[in-house]
Amino acid sequence: MMLQRPARCAAPRLLPALVLALLAPASRAEEDATDLAARAARHLGRRAPSAEEVELGKRLFFDRRLSADESVSCSTCHLPEHGFADVRRFSVGVSGKPLERHSPHLFNLAWSKSFFWDGRAESLEEQALMPIQHPDEMGQSLGELERKLRAVPDYAQRFEAI
Repeated sequence: MMLQRPARCAAPRLLPALVLALLAPASRAEEDATDLAARAARHLGRRAPSAEEVELGKRLFFDRRLSADESVSCSTCHLPEHGFADVRRFSVGVSGKPLERHSPHLFNLAWSKSFFWDGRAESLEEQALMPIQHPDEMGQSLGELERKLRAVPDYAQRFEAI
């Protein structure tokens, strides 16, 4: 299945900032997420996300509106209290049926060269879009996601500010 991104869809563009902000080892949880994201971005030769982008990314990570039926968020399968991993053997998304694989943890991914257990994504940007669009995970089209987020005044203001 080929998943594509609309040219002006802002939400998926920010998901990597969220991922970078959440990749620190648990022992460094007291360190500022923006600083961690900035260090990871510098290591990768990228622009560091602003504090506003990191905060927006965190909001998106926990927001169930990212799923088609608003029943799951990224944090449904990547639980912060469990190392951003799932405690279940196989995660369950919007379809209600167990997925084919266990959801991996999200620590130190900024330094990875491939993502998912089978390595099918080559960047954080690519990885962030796949679960949103997968019919059994979050089942959301990117066009519909953008429409939903634009309808939320807080998101509209935050996207405009960055």
